[in-house]
Amino acid sequence: MVESAAHQPLTPEQIQKLTEKGAVVIDIREPEEFAEAHIPGALNVNLDHEFTHCATALLQPSSPLVIMADDIDEVNLAATKLARLGIADVKGFGGGGIYAWQQAGMPVESVVQVLVHDLHEMIAHDHLLLSILTRNGFHKLSSIAGGMSSWIEAGYEVEESE
Repeated sequence: MVESAAHQPLTPEQIQKLTEKGAVVIDIREPEEFAEAHIPGALNVNLDHEFTHCATALLQPSSPLVIMADDIDEVNLAATKLARLGIADVKGFGGGGIYAWQQAGMPVESVVQVLVHDLHEMIAHDHLLLSILTRNGFHKLSSIAGGMSSWIEAGYEVEESE
């Protein structure tokens, strides 16, 4: 088992060097915070009840990791949970969080968040959704001519959640 250095604060420059060498940044902040600004390529693995499932699915036990969080207690909790999963090569955490990363002039990415009602409207007019996806780097997309209404009018099955 690799010894964890999860308690070690890392500078933005150190994080950048580690990621260039293959380290994975796991951002354990809330999804809304992650969406606003995160390190390019970071994975949002929130500390909620899905943490174990997501960490197991997304992370390799041998991958070196950097944790991005809001406070040291969250870093310690994440490192403990990761160690229980056999994922223990934590190189440290982002000292100063995403704020320090941004202040150092490092690049950030963001994710457009859409309210459920707005998404429902977009799907009804799928060309809007297509535009948003294209603008955010998705390619090889197709559009339903006439939107979802034409799908429904053609008599095709639509599964509705409860």
